[in-house]
Amino acid sequence: MKLVAFSSDIYEPTTYDEAVKALTTGDPNVKPLAGGTWIMRSTLRKEHPAATYVPLGGLTQLASLKSGENIELGASLTHADIAKGLPQDKSLDVLRQAAGNSANPSIRNMATLGGNLATDEFSAADLVPALLCLDADVTLATAKGEIALPLSEYLQRRMDLKSKTLVTGVQIPQSREDSFSAHARITMRRNGGDYPVGIISLFFELNEESLVSGIRVAVGSVEKTARRWTELEDALMGQPLEANHASQISAGLTSTLNARDDGGSSAWYRREIVPSLVRRAVLSAIRTD
Repeated sequence: MKLVAFSSDIYEPTTYDEAVKALTTGDPNVKPLAGGTWIMRSTLRKEHPAATYVPLGGLTQLASLKSGENIELGASLTHADIAKGLPQDKSLDVLRQAAGNSANPSIRNMATLGGNLATDEFSAADLVPALLCLDADVTLATAKGEIALPLSEYLQRRMDLKSKTLVTGVQIPQSREDSFSAHARITMRRNGGDYPVGIISLFFELNEESLVSGIRVAVGSVEKTARRWTELEDALMGQPLEANHASQISAGLTSTLNARDDGGSSAWYRREIVPSLVRRAVLSAIRTD
């Protein structure tokens, strides 16, 4: 069957194993199709479609959300699924906010976790920094079986793994009760899309003296690929976490960010907004309901 708009073949697997076999051959011309929100805009980016797409929507194995020793999220879960289905836990607020506030409702109802992780051309994905600060592992199907990689490692190897693996989900370790998190973003509308030009995702734990005993900060959309901001983490460790103070510290560390220029924003602007995002994230995380 032909996908007329793209003149691409569609191979529709009937089982999970068939999908894995088709997508782990190393052929870059065969790609998965889930929500399709990135693929459908490829013509606007003047990109050529793949020769063959493999739809994943019918595979229930990729659409589960489980809470146990770890939080397990299937790759076909949409942003809306994640926002609604996560346990009500402050440590997971960062991911709930990232999923629930990304793009717009129509995109959130279609865009998938797997697509957000696997699309290396999309620097402004909301779920990636949120999952980085939750210390998530990515589960991948390969021709030889399933493997798991820390998300930070997967992002570094993503391009090489693309046609040899299929993202099947993520695993998030359970956090202590005294854990808090938040996600802050600033958007700029361009080319018919509403994309963040800067993201700060924050996770921290406090000790009995209300000092930071553990912290993970991830920065997204500022650089080409989201990453942990370890310089800021080190600066905030062992201190009381106060919004203005954290913002001031981050302002002195923006030179460590390799900010990017694109049609939506300049590198200078991206660095300038980061301290404000840090302040907003801290305020959101420490709020009392």
